[in-house]
Amino acid sequence: LYHNHISPFFGDHKFCDLSRYEVRDFISMRDAEGYAPQTVGHLRNALSKMFGTAVFWGWLDENPAKGITLPHMEPRRVPRVLTFDEIGMLFAVLREPARTIFILGILLGLRIGELLGLRLEDVDFENNILYVRRAVTRNEVGPTKTPGSERRFPLPPAIAHLLREYLMNRKVQSAWLFPTLKGNRHNDRTLFHKYLQPVTRQLQLPHFSWHSMRHTFLTYNGNQGVAMPVLQSLAGHTDAQTTLGYIDSVAKDKRTVLE
Repeated sequence: LYHNHISPFFGDHKFCDLSRYEVRDFISMRDAEGYAPQTVGHLRNALSKMFGTAVFWGWLDENPAKGITLPHMEPRRVPRVLTFDEIGMLFAVLREPARTIFILGILLGLRIGELLGLRLEDVDFENNILYVRRAVTRNEVGPTKTPGSERRFPLPPAIAHLLREYLMNRKVQSAWLFPTLKGNRHNDRTLFHKYLQPVTRQLQLPHFSWHSMRHTFLTYNGNQGVAMPVLQSLAGHTDAQTTLGYIDSVAKDKRTVLE
């Protein structure tokens, strides 16, 4: 965030010379340029953290980013929930490794970065457990999104069989579970554009993103009455309200309740 956005904008300005006006101008310009609301929020929070550190050490008297409210922003695109028919069609025609990555995202609700961060050592076939210990974002390896995101999944026999089958047919030797042809980590954007986007167009399906897999998992399970603590734990959320935000109400279920 600093190298891509903050440093190029503020240039050689000293932090002690920046005021609320400059910070507000920076936030407004990022919004006007069409950045996602979450990205704009991350930028504001990064600045506030930097200023806050300076205040803590006595280098600044106040944090000029504190109290700066974000402009009113509507989500650019809401992740949609895939139908069972769409899931079946995609699973039938996707090429590996996108096929297994896609279905694991649907069946376990993992973030794409968590899926790409899986290594062979994270799959315990003896006890049928999958460990989520790291995440890959834009091909960079790092910790999971939050401490609560580091978790383990008891694998149902069907998913364990799916992973065994995938590994038996895998042609690349690598410590990564889903490597590139050269055995390296995948970039999520490249993977989507190379494997999913052409198939989506071929099947004439409405647009969806990697995040739609997680959205689909939480929506279907949330509407089936799965207890919130269980869903929150599987999603790796620290706050139940975050989990609730992923669950879309299914139209037929609303009709059943009202009838």
